[in-house]
Formats: sequence, structure tokens, C-alpha cells
Amino acid sequence: MRELAIARAEQAERDREQAREQARDAQRDREQAERDSQRALGDSQRTEQRAQAAEERAAQADQRAHAAGDRADRAEARAREEREQLERALAEQRDRRQAAELEQARAQAALQAEQRLRAQLDADLQAATKRLESAERARDAAIASLEAAAKAGGRPPRRTKDN
Repeated sequence: MRELAIARAEQAERDREQAREQARDAQRDREQAERDSQRALGDSQRTEQRAQAAEERAAQADQRAHAAGDRADRAEARAREEREQLERALAEQRDRRQAAELEQARAQAALQAEQRLRAQLDADLQAATKRLESAERARDAAIASLEAAAKAGGRPPRRTKDN
């Protein structure tokens, strides 16, 4: 019986030792789980911080994109305004050029008319000069004829319509 009691005591001691070993394993597992939990909590906090930082960066990027869009809109409006000003200036320049071309055409036409008039006046002057020279020759001839008739003692020839 004693042997049985010793065997039971030894078995109980082994069972206790096994239970302690299981308790130590459980403690180690619990500590490992706690470390894993702490690590997961740290990872979670870091992930949350990164997510928050990413959100902040996204908000900043959104603000920058909005500001860039506003700048682009303003630049586009300025470009449109400048284009309209340039188009107006170009239209005014075209109008001035057309007016100048029209004025030049009028001046050219006036010059040509003046040149034609001058040529006509020159022709009229030459014709008048020829008639005057002819009239002067006729007058000189008539005077010479009258003088010759007066010297000859005769009567002067009758005057006709042509003299």
C-alpha cells in the first residue's frame, strides 16, 4: 500500500509538475499573446497615424488642386480677355488699314484725274498757243499787206469778215 501511495504521490507529483509546465506554457503563451497584442496595438496606432497623415496629405493635395484649378481658371479668364483685346486691336488695325487703302485708292484716282486734267490742259494750251501763233502770223501778214498797200499808194484792201 505504501508503494501504491508512493506511486500515487509520484503520479500526483508528475501531474502537478505537468500542470505547472502547462501553466508556464499558458503563461508564456499569454505573455506572447500580450506582446503580440501590444505589437498589434502599436501597429494599429502607427497605421492609424499613417492613415491620418495620409488624410491630411490628401486634404492638402485637394486644397492645392483646388488652388491650382482656381489659378488655371484665372489664367484662362486672363487669356480670354487678352485674346479679346488682341482681336479688337486686330480689327481696329484692319479697319485702319482698309481706310488707309481706300484713302490711297482715292488719292491715286485723284492723282490720275489730275494728271489727265493736266494732260488735257497741256493739250488745250498747245492748241491755244498754235491758234495764237497762227493769229499772230495772220495779223503780221495783214499788217505787212497794209503797209505794202500804203506804200504802193493804193487803197487799202477791203476788210472782210476774216480780217
